[in-house]
Formats: sequence, structure tokens, C-alpha cells
Amino acid sequence: MKEIEKKDTGFMQKILGTGLVLLLFLSLFGVIFFILVDNNEDIVRLCSVQTIILGLSALWLAGKFWKGETGFVQTSLNIPILIFLLTSLISIIRATNPYQGFSELFNLSIYVLFYFLIVNNIRDEKYITRFITALLVLTTVISIHSILQCISPRLDFLWFMFPPDASFSRASSVFGNADFLGGYLAMVFPLGFSLFLFRKRKLFFCISSVLVFLSLLLTFTRSAWVSWAISVCFLVIIFLIYRPEVIKKNLVWLTGGLLGFILLALILNFIKGGIILSRVSAIFNWGEYNVQVRFGLWRSALEVFRRSPITGVGLDNFKIVAQGCRIHNEYLQILAETGILGLIAFSWLIFSYFRVGFKVLESITPYRQVLGIAFMSSVFAMLVDSLFCFPLHRLSHNVLFWAILGLTVALGNTGRVEMNTDTGKMGTSRILLPAGIVAGCVFAIFLIWRSFTGVYYYQKGFDMNRYADRSQEMREKTRQCFEKAAHLAPFHYQIQHDWAIVAIQSGDLEKGKKAMQWSERLYPDRLPDVRLNLGLLYYEKGNFEEAEKTWKETIQKFPSCARAYFYLGGFYINRNKMGEALKFCSRAVELEPTNSEYLKLLARVYFRTGNMPGARDAVSKGLAISPDDQELLNMQKALR
Repeated sequence: MKEIEKKDTGFMQKILGTGLVLLLFLSLFGVIFFILVDNNEDIVRLCSVQTIILGLSALWLAGKFWKGETGFVQTSLNIPILIFLLTSLISIIRATNPYQGFSELFNLSIYVLFYFLIVNNIRDEKYITRFITALLVLTTVISIHSILQCISPRLDFLWFMFPPDASFSRASSVFGNADFLGGYLAMVFPLGFSLFLFRKRKLFFCISSVLVFLSLLLTFTRSAWVSWAISVCFLVIIFLIYRPEVIKKNLVWLTGGLLGFILLALILNFIKGGIILSRVSAIFNWGEYNVQVRFGLWRSALEVFRRSPITGVGLDNFKIVAQGCRIHNEYLQILAETGILGLIAFSWLIFSYFRVGFKVLESITPYRQVLGIAFMSSVFAMLVDSLFCFPLHRLSHNVLFWAILGLTVALGNTGRVEMNTDTGKMGTSRILLPAGIVAGCVFAIFLIWRSFTGVYYYQKGFDMNRYADRSQEMREKTRQCFEKAAHLAPFHYQIQHDWAIVAIQSGDLEKGKKAMQWSERLYPDRLPDVRLNLGLLYYEKGNFEEAEKTWKETIQKFPSCARAYFYLGGFYINRNKMGEALKFCSRAVELEPTNSEYLKLLARVYFRTGNMPGARDAVSKGLAISPDDQELLNMQKALR
């Protein structure tokens, strides 16, 4: 193999070459015997990948400064990447939950560090080839696994990674989600297919491409199909411009391959009862349910964007501000969370990448040109998929995306390396800088695994809570798990929220109130279940004033919380304050007119105040909703 740069392959390059393969494996499979797959976002994968990247970074930077080398590879992507990080940081200033923003910024920074690791250390072509080979082998294994899953659960050779009731009507494999698998396969396909066209030995690349395509079809993911089709068109066009002889020499293979893919799709469509053509035709059906859901999320994103159009509402804060899920459009997500500045910075980054990529194609060997075309087609597939999904918020996709960015730059050595090895000028910095870097990385790794331990105890407590009613000992163990989780992961709003509920239900009012107040700071305007539980506990303990006060505070904070009105209505009935009871019960029914429990309580108020027509009307409406409710039937008899 030839070298991209005329330098001896160093120790760091060898370590990173192995690290790239390991990172690929962990981002896809995780520590496979440890935890179940959870939509490719399980904490083990994330912590493992982040730990390795930080460890490699500490080794690289500490060794670099120890040798007195202060220069870095200069590329056209450096400034756009740093500006994108800066705009993300600026967005956190006005974030509803800055802790969530800093957590996401930390994740993004590690991916950026991964990019710089590759750009500054990969010099030898063989490490790029090794990375691609590992990627294709792992993706082929995943494709085989997903296909076998769809044929029969008995053929699932990774059965231990999935819960017993897992459904495999759509291919998902280790991703746990068909949409995520589809997007990933669309990214990988251009790499295998490009090498199939270029290499003389085509068998492996042919088998890999067919299996990836078949698995892609079985995901039944329309966004992945669209991104695959557009990226393949992009790939062929770039080949025709830069390597037309590859297309000419392989015209029969290319034509046969595309026709074979179409035939395979038609056969599978017949086997599956026409579902593939049905899904394809639904792409243009704007009234289809999933399309409307996405339109709704996109409208929410634009509404959130209007709140802070310049800097956004804060990195990873959309789900907190809008109380929703991901937007299913990365560009609108960036716009809503980091504002116009963030979207411009990200667009600059993508533009700079393709500018570098096309520049690389003009000055490198044929094999590297093919790799460059494949890399850009892969990124293009992800960008198209980003219109409908959120690949930039998936660990596996991020590892592949940032690796491809770095390897594209490494292909042509588009930057220059400034080396300053005058250790005398560095003085004590030669010792302090490496020590500081190692200490910083160790501290970051400590925080990562501390948070992991918190999530572990949370999951353990969550599982134990199913059996908490069996004994006092089990309840206490459950409470201890949630308390440890809250202590170890203090900025995880879901853990703090659930710990508040567990503490309140266990009678620990002081810790419960403290956790409730903290969780509300982390996630303002969240569902008011913690306060409702707190009010119930006060009531059960006979502290009626605190119960009334808590429920009224809940209404002030959550004016549309029907259950708070319901609780206060019942409270005032028991206190024989019928005027107040009627007001709150009526409001509960106004907010949730289809809740038979609320109508039942309102009927009681009407009955006790002598308003028999109102009571009959409430009972009639309640029975229309719950015709078998014995209490409502008894009330109906009493009102005749």
C-alpha cells in the first residue's frame, strides 16, 4: 500500500487504526452480553465509545505535547466545526435546561475530537481500507441477522440481546428500530457498491451489497429507501464525471445489479402481500398518518424557533420546551435549538466537506477517488435521511458520519502539518500540558461512568418496582436504588422525576419535595404527577391544609391539569364545601369531558346540592362512556 503522506507509520496511527474498528463494533453491538438493545441508544454503547475516544485523545495529545509538537493538520473543515460548536454553546445561554444542553454539547465535542484524531493521525491507506472492510463485514452480519429475524425468531443468533416479547415484523437487528437500521444501511451501501464496481474481485462486495439491500427493503422504512435511491443516483453521477471508465467497464454489472435490485424488490413485494409498493405509493400521500405526525412536529419546531430565532432555545432542549420527541428533521431540530446561527454553521460545515471532497477527487489515485466518491455518497445518504429522521442523534450514525468526514480529508492530505519540536521553548508546559490533558480525560471518563452507574441503578430500581408491593424489604430496596440513581446522575431529569415519586410514595416527604423541586428546574412544565402524588400523601397523613395548598399550587403551575381540579373537588366534598366542590368538579369535566370518574364526582355534587337534573345529566354522560360502571348504575337507579 502507498502512503498518503511520506512519513513512517507511527505508534499512534497503529493504535488508532485498531481503535476505529473497535469503535465501529461497540457503536453497533455494544458490550453485547451486558444490556438489552434499546433503540441503539443504550448507555453501555455510548459510555464505551466515549471512553475509547477520550483515551485515544489523551494518548495522542499528551504524547504530542511531550514531544514538543504543537502543530495540527489545517483543513477547510476546522473552522466550520469549531463555529458549529460555538453556536451550540451560545444556544445554551438561554436554554430552559442548560444541563441537558451541556450534556449534548459534551457528546458533540467527543465526536469532533474523534474527527481530529483521524485527520491528524491516519496517514496510511491500509488503515482506511481496514476500516471499510470492518464496516462492510459488520454491516453484512447485521443484515444477515435482520433477515433471519424476519424469517423466523428461531433463527435469531443474537436472541440474548432482545426482550422475550420483541416484535420483528420489520427488520431492525441490533438497532432495535427499523428506521434507524434503514438509515444506517443507506449510508453503508455506497461503500460496498462502489468497491463492487471498482474491484476485480467482486464476490464479497456483491454479496454484501445484495444482503444490505435486502435488509434495507425489510425495514420497510420509506425515508431510508428515498435516501438510498438518491445517494445511488448521486454516486453514479459523480462516477460519470470523475471516473467514467469505471461505469463503462462495469456497465453490464451496473445495469444487471440495478435490474436485480428491482426484481428482488418485486419478488419480496409479492411474498409480503404488496406491502413494498404500498409503502412506496404512501410516500406521496400527504394525508397518511405518519406523514401528518411529522408535519405536526415540523410545525412545532417552527413555533419553537420563533421564540428565539437567532440563538435557539438551547441544544437538545426542544423535547423539554415542546414536551415532544425528536423533530424527525435534523435541520429543523438544529434551527429550533441553535437558531439561525447554528443552522448556518452546520450548512457551512457540510458545504466545506463536499468542497474538500471534490477537491480531493482531482488529485488522488483511482482507488482513493473511488473511496472519496463512496464517502461523499454515504454522507449524502445521511443528509437526505436527515430530512425525515434524526441520524445525528444516533450513536452508530454519528460514529460513521464523523469517521467518514475525517477519512475523506485523510485521503488527500488536504491540510498541512505544522510541527514544532523545540522542546526548550515549551519549558514546563512540556510536562504540565500532557499531565493536564490526561487528568482532564480521566475526569471526563469518571463523569461518564458515574452517570452510567446512575442509569444502571435507575433501571434496576425500575425493574424492582414491579414487585415492590410484595414485601417491605423489596420496597426499601427499590427506594434505595432510585436514591442512588438520583445521587449519581443529578442532572438526569427522568431519574430525578421518578425518584421524587418513589420518595413521596414511600413517605419520605423531605427528600421527595427536594427531588420534585429539582426535577421541575430540570424539566419545567412537565406533567404534574409528582405534585399530585405529594398532595395525596399529605391527605392520607391527615395534613389537609398542605394537601389543599399543594393541589392549588399544581393548578397555578399547570392550569389545564384536570386531575388537580378533580382532587380538589373531592377534597371539598369531604369538607362539605359544596360551592367550591362544584366549581372544581365542573372545571375537571370541562377539561376532560370523556372521563367517567370526573362525571361521577360531579353527579355527587349535584345530588348533594339538590340539583337532580344536573345529577341525571352527569350520570347519563358517564354511563355513555362507561356503561358497566356499577356505581353509576346505582346512582341512576337512585335518581329515578
